[in-house]
Amino acid sequence: MPIEWAALTKLSVRVKAVESWAHVWNSDYSGARKETSVWRPRKEDSILRRNARKVVLGHYAAAGIGRPRHNTPPSDFRGLSIEISDSKVGTLSKSPHLDDAHLNSLFPHPVKFKLAWSKQSGAVKVFVWRPLPPSEQFQALGMVCTTSANEPRPDSVRCVPACWCVPSPAAAQ
Repeated sequence: MPIEWAALTKLSVRVKAVESWAHVWNSDYSGARKETSVWRPRKEDSILRRNARKVVLGHYAAAGIGRPRHNTPPSDFRGLSIEISDSKVGTLSKSPHLDDAHLNSLFPHPVKFKLAWSKQSGAVKVFVWRPLPPSEQFQALGMVCTTSANEPRPDSVRCVPACWCVPSPAAAQ
């Protein structure tokens, strides 16, 4: 659902620190040489900020394990995400321009995923998936990890407008 230009000018996008995490996988019992873990940002929107929505771009890998049973990543772990807000309405009011239909037109979910890498030896398996954007107008910035060979749910991550992206000058590793 397209957003009218006047409403679009009232939306702002900010990069924000992720405040809440959910454990996805860790290297315990995997045979890995170093402790590693994977975390996904929780996308719960605040009831006190009803004019804003969080956009999950992918999962994050961390050096160390943290406390997975408590959804607490290693203490030095940080991640960034995107928040889109509507300045046309107050913070306690729900924005009519940030419902799922509008958000899907600005930051659509991928159409599917392609398996990029997996580790299936050891007691704990991990699968890393590359999101495939719905069109060339969008880019997927992150990856999604699962502990099964089943493709992730499309709503686990969103894509960004391709016009926001520039090629990295860093060489691929």
